[in-house]
Amino acid sequence: MKKNEGITMITLVVTVIVLIILAGVSLNTTIGENGIISQAQKARENIELARVEEEKQLNSLYEELENNGQGIVDDSNIDAIEKLKQFKQVIATAITNEGVATAQTDTAETMANHIGKILKERTKDATATTNDILVGKTAWVNGNKLTGVNKGYEVGYEEGYQAGQAGASKEIIYLGAKKVMI
Repeated sequence: MKKNEGITMITLVVTVIVLIILAGVSLNTTIGENGIISQAQKARENIELARVEEEKQLNSLYEELENNGQGIVDDSNIDAIEKLKQFKQVIATAITNEGVATAQTDTAETMANHIGKILKERTKDATATTNDILVGKTAWVNGNKLTGVNKGYEVGYEEGYQAGQAGASKEIIYLGAKKVMI
């Protein structure tokens, strides 16, 4: 018998079909809807969009630097800034009316300190001492809160009563240096 060393027609057709299938899969992977080329084009578009956005941000920063760091004010912020200025003016006027000079341009910290000075300003002429104030009562003197230690109407009140005539009780208080029975 004679040995055939060539390929048969069936083998050739099967090989060609397999190569066609591999070529189709390769083409679809390369140029299909989600293929390598499509994804590369999308990546290029995304990079371009990111570059444009970065340029906008850099231009905004350059403008802010040119404005000495004052920031960029667009139309949406103008109303809020105007309301803030009006608020600061009202607060500054109220503090000034209480005797502590304050300007609208003062910082928030300065205004807060001035608010703290209002009580001191209101009570600067007060001369009471803890001995002048009844026990359990408080008063503000020169911006400081004092709690009374006086047990009667005047300094030196003596607790208790002394029996008077016919069993009547009399209260003893001191007026200045004099002892008075009531």
